[in-house]
This record gives sequence, C-alpha cells and structure tokens, in this order.
Amino acid sequence: MNCYNGEKFLREAIDSVLSQTYTNWEVIFWDNQSTDSSATIVKSYSDKRIKYFYAPKHSALYAARNCAVEKVNGEYIAFLDSDDIWYAEKLEEQLKLFVDNEVGFVCSNYNILNTHSNQIRKAFTKPIPCGYVFRLLAQDYRVGLLTLIIKKSAFDSLKEKFNSKFNIIGDYDAVFRLAMNFKMNASQETLAIYRAHAKNYSNDSELLFHELNFWLDFYEKKIIDYDKKSFEILKNKYQSRLFKYYYSINKKKEIIKLFSEFNLKLKFFSILSLLIPYKFVIISLNIKKFLN
Repeated sequence: MNCYNGEKFLREAIDSVLSQTYTNWEVIFWDNQSTDSSATIVKSYSDKRIKYFYAPKHSALYAARNCAVEKVNGEYIAFLDSDDIWYAEKLEEQLKLFVDNEVGFVCSNYNILNTHSNQIRKAFTKPIPCGYVFRLLAQDYRVGLLTLIIKKSAFDSLKEKFNSKFNIIGDYDAVFRLAMNFKMNASQETLAIYRAHAKNYSNDSELLFHELNFWLDFYEKKIIDYDKKSFEILKNKYQSRLFKYYYSINKKKEIIKLFSEFNLKLKFFSILSLLIPYKFVIISLNIKKFLN
C-alpha cells in the first residue's frame, strides 16, 4: 500500500485487507511523507501483519512503489492504493490462478465507483484475456493495478521493476514487460472497487500523454523486436487518443502536426471519431423535432 495524504478513504482500504478470507498476508505500508493523519490511522491498527514505513524523502509514485516492493517478504505481490477496496475473497480467488508455473501475473475485473454520482459500473464488459497476452493487451488493455498480483520471482526477473519516472502508467509499462516473458491468468469476477475522484493521477491528461510518449520512444526498438504489429497498434492508439485530446483543448498547431504524421487509415478514423458525436446530436435533434 502506497500512500500520500490518503486519510479520507484509508481506513476502508485497510479494513478490506483485514476482511480477506485468505489470511497469510502482510501489508507493506509505504508513507510517502504524508502531512495528514494517514500515519495515525495506520498505527491505530494492532495487527502485526501491517508494517508501516515512512519514506526518507518524497518521491514519484512508482519510485515509491519500488521502495515498498523492496520490503516484501512474500512469494506474491499485490497492490492496493489508499482510496481503493478489495472484496473479501479477492486474494483467495486470485492465488488459485497461479496453478500453471508459466503464469507470472494475474488480475481480475473490478468495479469503478464514481464518488461524485455514487454510481458503480464494471470496468470491463469483455472477458479479460489469458495466456501470452502481449498483443491482446496492445489491442485492448484490461488490467487494473488494484487487482494485479505478480509472482515475486517474475517481478525480480525484470531489469527494472516499476519505471521510477512514472506517476500514471508505471503498472501499464510493467505489465507489458512481464507479458513478454510470462503468461497472464485472470478471473472474470469483480474482486475490487476503484474509486474514481478528482484527485486521481489518471485525470491529468497532459501528464498521461507525456508519459505515454516517453514510453513509446523508450521501448520502441524492444517492442518492435518482440512484436512489430503490436507496436504499430500501440502507436496508432496513442496518436488517436492524443489527437482527440488536442482537439478537445483546441491546440490547432499540434493537431495539424500530428495529423500530418498519420497513415491514411488513421486519418480516416480520426476524422470519423470527431464527426460521429456531431452526427448523433443532429439525429437526436431531428427526432425531438419530429416528436414535437
């Protein structure tokens, strides 16, 4: 558990670990120099399986995750942020998925709770793939950090565990590197709750695209050597999302520059993606006019 000023939901997160039907666990709680009451909340628990560590300095999120991982004693590593929740059977159900020795990491579906509307929805409506899944994840990434469990020996085999430069896509990066060498197994059950709120790092679109751009440049040769088609899929998806982002904030120069780099197929679908919402609005207005 990595935490920086996570007092608001922290007790719920810790209680969800304590309620697990699988009981042979330890919590490595890494306090990234919180200034709120997070430390007081953690220390209020008398369970010896909860181990508190205070960071010697504040660091980027995935650098802090690496610090926490260094303290792990178990054979498997699971992740829970201070604002998320595990269902009681989460660990027990997922540890069964390591029956195949070639499986290096597992995950499951999860629910997304919108804290503003209090509505809840399932994260993935399609089945999560299993096996050697690199290309399948390139096409449709369906792994949530809060459900990820990595075999420690598999994680240790990576040259770098989490890339310490990342605040958003560190787990995305690590999963792709794991997928190059290990099978993934998955439960299709919803075994956790992700809290979507204004302070989620993933809401920072500018930082997200900066990290994705760095990631593609940094690993381009490695991914191409492993699977050239997957790299093209990832690059096209990234450029398409970036195009929509630039369009949403009206960055005209960036839109023109990016569009000029697209292949013909991507140009067509990018234009289509912008026209479809407008088309639906026109149809909706015409139907309303007809009904009136």
